[in-house]
Amino acid sequence: MEGAAIALAGSAAVALALAMHAFGEGLATGTLLGGQSRRRVAGWLALMCISPVIGAAAADAFPFPAAAEPVLLAVAAGVLAQAARVSLRAAFRGLRPTQLLLSRPAATTMMAALVTVLAVHGVG
Repeated sequence: MEGAAIALAGSAAVALALAMHAFGEGLATGTLLGGQSRRRVAGWLALMCISPVIGAAAADAFPFPAAAEPVLLAVAAGVLAQAARVSLRAAFRGLRPTQLLLSRPAATTMMAALVTVLAVHGVG
């Protein structure tokens, strides 16, 4: 998804926003894979590193119609928002929703989403 978004948007701002998102994913992945075997960790990390390149290559090889680009970027934004929601829910299992919404990770996620929206809008 990220690779396709970078290929479709073609801007440094979108690439930077997705890099910030990837940093958060990397921290979460490190936490989740911390207790796994080296072989399993290496496989998952290789897949995570290769998948954006495959997405960008697929978007370049099979160009989308110009009318579809906003829809595809909206789908990518929805997927990223859903991933953030699932990650926050897993990280704060057992907390009431109001406590979750007022937590630092939730505020940080909202700020990252806001910066991403502003970057995409500014380029757009």
